[in-house]
Amino acid sequence: TGIGFRAWLETADGHGLRDALVARLAGAEIVARGPKARGAIRSAGLREAWSPESEGCAEVTRHLLGRDLAGARVAVQLYGERQPELTGALRAAGAEVIEIPVYRWSRTEDPTPLRRLVGQAVTGTVDAITFTSAPAVGATLAVAAEDGLEDAL
Repeated sequence: TGIGFRAWLETADGHGLRDALVARLAGAEIVARGPKARGAIRSAGLREAWSPESEGCAEVTRHLLGRDLAGARVAVQLYGERQPELTGALRAAGAEVIEIPVYRWSRTEDPTPLRRLVGQAVTGTVDAITFTSAPAVGATLAVAAEDGLEDAL
């Protein structure tokens, strides 16, 4: 993600390593999954070697598996959750995979508001719910399942 890439650079900067990280990345093949990541990469003075049209992880996986990865070191920036399909396929192809979790999504300590929202959605008092991330969808479905409302939701 763009936010994740910028956070990575900011963290490196806080340790006096930003220039070294950018220099190292300049010599690497950078794959950007979407436009926000491309923008962040370019704003750091770097260029992506490839970016999928679909912004999908499956297309990135296919692209990377189209080359010999035996012994290659591949850093994968995670965006809130692990990507076992991508990282597992890269490892199976012989790559050393370094997972970089730039942020983590975790469940709230108090699920009461989410339970209330699920109940309102099930009873029809909410017309729509928007989600900004896949982990948020998963957490909502998990709370609904815990309350026996997954099918109704």
